[in-house]
This record gives sequence, structure tokens and C-alpha cells, in this order.
Amino acid sequence: MIDESVVVSRLSRWARIKLETGVKLGYPSESAFRKFGPPGHSHVRDMGVDLEFQQTEEAFKLLPEIPQLVIRKEFLSTCKNEAAKAYQLGIAVRTFRQYKHNAYTMLSNILNLRLTDGAEKMYKSANF
Repeated sequence: MIDESVVVSRLSRWARIKLETGVKLGYPSESAFRKFGPPGHSHVRDMGVDLEFQQTEEAFKLLPEIPQLVIRKEFLSTCKNEAAKAYQLGIAVRTFRQYKHNAYTMLSNILNLRLTDGAEKMYKSANF
């Protein structure tokens, strides 16, 4: 079961890959993980990280606009504190925190639904 803390961890890794590889929202077919690594490093593809990145990206795209804006501001902006992030969005800090919590909950629900649906499909295909 994916909860808020897992969502925050996933979003942190998702944002790090996006920021370090220069991949914009709406990345090309393969994950940005191929480009991720130190210069001169042979890029070994880690299917687990690649899959997590794609799942997180797809779930992010399913969010309504306001939760997407809040997540972008939280993980992909250069602002250092919540007050600056809230100010840039034109909302109070308390509202920013509530929007952030709601966005994490929505993302958690989407990921849980997709994982449950995927597990049911695998179970049915294995038993029939």
C-alpha cells in the first residue's frame, strides 16, 4: 500500500531524475534514467527505477491542474521554503500545505489503484 511518505519519496526521485537529466514533463518514450549517471558512466538500465519513474509520471499526469502545480512547485522549483512557494502560487502557506497533502493523497490513490489493477490482471492471467 502506497501512503504519503512513499509518494514523497517517489516524487523526490522523480524530480531528481527530471532535474538532472533535463527531461521535461512529458518525456519521450523511454525513461530519463538512461541519461542519469556521472559523465563517462556506462548507462545500465535499471528496470525498477525506470518503471517507478514511468508510473510516477503517468500518475502525475492524471492529477488535476492545481495538484500538478503544487507538486511542480514543491519538487521542481528553486524556492527554498514553503513561504516562497506559497507566495509564487498566490496562496497562504497553510493553504499550500493543505493542497500539498491533498495532492499526495490523490497521487497515492492513483498509484494504489493502478498497482491493484495490475496485480489483479497478473493474477487472472496466471490462473486462466
